[in-house]
Amino acid sequence: LLSGIAFSYSQGYLYHQFEGTVGHGFVAPHRKDLNYLIKERIMMGEITYSHKTDGGELWHHTWRFPEVGVGYVMSELSNFGVFGHAHSFFGFYGVPVFENERLLFKYRFGMGVAYLSEKFDYRINYNNIAIGTNINAHIHFSVSANIKLWETPLYFIAGANFNHFSNAAFKKPNLGLNLITLNSGFKYMFSDYDYVLPKRLFPYKSMEYYLTMYYGTGSRQNTTYENKNYVVQSIVADFTLRINNKRAFGIGTNIIFDPSLKTQIRDFDRNDYKGTQDLFRLGFHLVQDVFFTDDIVCIIQLGTYAYNKFNDKDKNFMIYNRLGIRYIFNEYFVANFMIRSHTSVADFAEFGVGYRIKI
Repeated sequence: LLSGIAFSYSQGYLYHQFEGTVGHGFVAPHRKDLNYLIKERIMMGEITYSHKTDGGELWHHTWRFPEVGVGYVMSELSNFGVFGHAHSFFGFYGVPVFENERLLFKYRFGMGVAYLSEKFDYRINYNNIAIGTNINAHIHFSVSANIKLWETPLYFIAGANFNHFSNAAFKKPNLGLNLITLNSGFKYMFSDYDYVLPKRLFPYKSMEYYLTMYYGTGSRQNTTYENKNYVVQSIVADFTLRINNKRAFGIGTNIIFDPSLKTQIRDFDRNDYKGTQDLFRLGFHLVQDVFFTDDIVCIIQLGTYAYNKFNDKDKNFMIYNRLGIRYIFNEYFVANFMIRSHTSVADFAEFGVGYRIKI
């Protein structure tokens, strides 16, 4: 999606970038319960294609002429017989921190879909208590330095990568796997036009108030032994102030209907469940919207519950956070993909649609 939007906004000066890197590192368990299963260091390979923006749009200048592209990762996961290996396709957004004619230092972040060759199976792979599905969400973050070699369009790359795989509690177990590697390789950049770093503008955007309301739905599973998925629904309203081309801040509220709470409440105290009202949660949160373009937004929310019948005493369930991506259609209609969690414990992935108005 990000890649398509970038090309549609370009003036036509396409700066193509192909990269290939190899990495060496380790698996960092998302939960300490997995420590005993991690056996050896890992190797990974990554290839990407991206488009270096040319300054033809306002958001190019806001983000210092970012790159937008797609990539493929193939990696070991340590302990091959239990975790297998990973293949992932992901989209990313790369932002320069420093750039001149010879050196580029940047960071990248992105999301994608990963296939993990092994998953939990109580008959043949009961040791894999990390992942319960072959198809998982992939979150990517990396930092790297690109050094131009001589007078050619060839660059040497050196950097560090972080990749996270999980299924957002769609199916248990879901403890997650984190890959941390040091990567090196090469980038080739070419175009019909010689690349010259555009002169950066400093556009001003007046403050704007927005009210955004949306409905979301997702699916979650409580435990491995239950083997049942519950449909979770939510209604969210956010009031935000867009302060510049890059960010908006605000507050919001959400009502969540989660049928899985019935089982969780009864597991703690069978007599504690009083009725359907216990399946609702009412939350209030702080909002930060980060605008990659005027249409593509990263949503970050941190909140707490005003009403929540279930509070797992072993986990801080009074604090929740949401992280996701939004696309804005025709300035009014929105579509979201969000991952909701309690601290580091994923709750569910949510797809949503809604409407926003300028106040």
